[in-house]
Amino acid sequence: MKMFRLPRGESRRISFSTDVEDRYFDRAEDPGEIQIDILRPGGEGTRGGNGEADIGRHDRTLDVVTSSPSSGRIRVTVSAHEDLSVGDAVEVRAALSNPGGPFVQTFMVRVSDAEPPKPAPAPREPEPKLGLPEMVLVSQQGGENRRSWEDVESSGIPMNHDKVVIPVSEGEQLSKIVINMDSRAFMGFRKRLKSEEQYELVEQRYISAVYFHCLFIYATTIGQKYALRQTVDENAQDVEIGVYIADLFQQSYAEFLLNFDTSAIIDAIA
Repeated sequence: MKMFRLPRGESRRISFSTDVEDRYFDRAEDPGEIQIDILRPGGEGTRGGNGEADIGRHDRTLDVVTSSPSSGRIRVTVSAHEDLSVGDAVEVRAALSNPGGPFVQTFMVRVSDAEPPKPAPAPREPEPKLGLPEMVLVSQQGGENRRSWEDVESSGIPMNHDKVVIPVSEGEQLSKIVINMDSRAFMGFRKRLKSEEQYELVEQRYISAVYFHCLFIYATTIGQKYALRQTVDENAQDVEIGVYIADLFQQSYAEFLLNFDTSAIIDAIA
């Protein structure tokens, strides 16, 4: 006979397998029935029907609750009353009605000391934040939501009219993308603008195009593990990816991004 430990003050779920259908207790025709008897220590009472608890009205040593079958398995949840002490054992018999005779499962439940509290899990190391790198807008004099050239240069980021974007990384992780709003490329393009509406459109186009193209180039170069080298006067030297991207935008890439489809949009709202 199987013996199950029941920690004092807690409940225990016990299950056993049958071949009955899931609606065995609830079907319209010939519903099944389960009866649970507490055989020891001398408590009277049974539990009948399809799930209503009515155990031992005179000496209720255990509370028993059953569940409807699920994939043939019937679960019985037991909990002990205060009159049971640690070490006391109760024999439980579950009888499931069956046309060929009842299916009977008998098991013992012994009250044991309460389970000690589980130790709290060790704190997990904070996971690195996933997401896009910080966007930093700068202009020569600074302003609302913009840092000045002098401010970023004090952090070691060189800035002048030729610079368009400076990617800042920590290891291989891109942490910031610094976009120069007073770059020569953007200043030259905005001279063509005739309205505030056009200026706002081009400014947003410039910011988004520079930011996401810089991010894409950086991620692709790192992901494909490219090694960058530049030859000057027949001398080849390694180039950091941040320097390469800043150089790429400084030459003509930013002007290409501004002219690509933007001119047609400006003409449409002129």
